[in-house]
Amino acid sequence: MAKDVRNPEFWNKFLMRPEVEAVMRKKLKYESYAEAAQKTKLDKAERKQRRYDIMNELMQCATNVKHLISPMFRYKITQQYLWKVLCEARQEGMLFCDKLRTPQVYHRLQSIKAEITAGPYGVAGWQAEEEVEEDLMDKFVVEADCIPGGIDGEAPDRKQVLDKREIQGVLDFGQQIKSEGNEAFVNENWEGALT
Repeated sequence: MAKDVRNPEFWNKFLMRPEVEAVMRKKLKYESYAEAAQKTKLDKAERKQRRYDIMNELMQCATNVKHLISPMFRYKITQQYLWKVLCEARQEGMLFCDKLRTPQVYHRLQSIKAEITAGPYGVAGWQAEEEVEEDLMDKFVVEADCIPGGIDGEAPDRKQVLDKREIQGVLDFGQQIKSEGNEAFVNENWEGALT
């Protein structure tokens, strides 16, 4: 008796076989992995767009706010909080820089900075380290966007113009941090050398 592949009963019996069930489960498993990968890709793209929106708003803020936020901007906790503040500012019709200067928001930013700089043994040290590793490629993309002329001849969306005093201040600060870290390393103060 020939098997009729157009008969639904044939397919029902075929799908009941153990080896077919196992293959069908694997296919679903791989589909779920693909869906998770797609969701992760979309989340990263959304985070990147939010980061650009926040950076554009931060360019209009005062220098002291930029100095507070810039060392910790790469961490997700900071970006999530700044996005929340940006959304609240838009809902309230305030400027983002004015919202950042409110005591409640400014205090919360300082506490986030304290939590991040607590070091590897601090509350968020391990979490911050994971976030940095996870967002490393995104950070490189952001840095590449800041290169004048862009990559492959593309012009970046934004340019930051620094005067001589700001550049000198950044270089002096970097030199100071480097010398303090080297001194702590020589004195075998490993925590101090890393912070």
